[in-house]
Amino acid sequence: MSNKRWVFFIPVILGIIVIVLLKQNSPEPKQNPAQEMTKAVRILSLPQLSVTPIAIGYGTVRPVSTWEAIAQVEGIILEKNSKFAKGAIIKKGSILFQIDPVDYELNITQIKSDILATQAQMEELDTKLENTQASLAIEKKSLELIKNELTRLKKLLKKSSVSHSDFEAQERNMLTQQQSVLSQSNSLKLIPSQKALLDAQLQQKQSQLKRAQRDLQNT
Repeated sequence: MSNKRWVFFIPVILGIIVIVLLKQNSPEPKQNPAQEMTKAVRILSLPQLSVTPIAIGYGTVRPVSTWEAIAQVEGIILEKNSKFAKGAIIKKGSILFQIDPVDYELNITQIKSDILATQAQMEELDTKLENTQASLAIEKKSLELIKNELTRLKKLLKKSSVSHSDFEAQERNMLTQQQSVLSQSNSLKLIPSQKALLDAQLQQKQSQLKRAQRDLQNT
């Protein structure tokens, strides 16, 4: 029984061996390169044209952004940009209106005149300061001399070498001189505050001048 089984499998085994040997010795199949499929087409030559796109629609048109212009200065308009119109496109930086600069030029001239006047007052005040200081020194020296003379007359009055009227007259001179010294001292004390006021006015005028010159450039 077992011999019969081997007789049945022998052809099968031989067949498998033959197939393996044939597969090993057979050459590889040739591969043809892939070719692009071509299609027949028709070609038309078109001329180059300038086309203006036109869109037609219905409804309410609203701008993406709006701008409201406010003049920085006031005055009579002398000239308006010819392109300034509703819906017009104007290049950035273009002058839209030209305002009459006469009023601003007159204002600048007046401010400059005020500045010069204030500067002259400050110089006059400096001169007054020097003169007052010199006058005060003189008045103090005169007061010292009058006091010395009054002291001398007082000694003479005790000796009855001088009259009471002469002594009283010298006292009045001393009081008058003391009043003069006090007046000069008060004037000297007021000068710094007067100078500070003029300096503040000068700075204000200079600020007004800069603002007026800027307004003139905007006309």
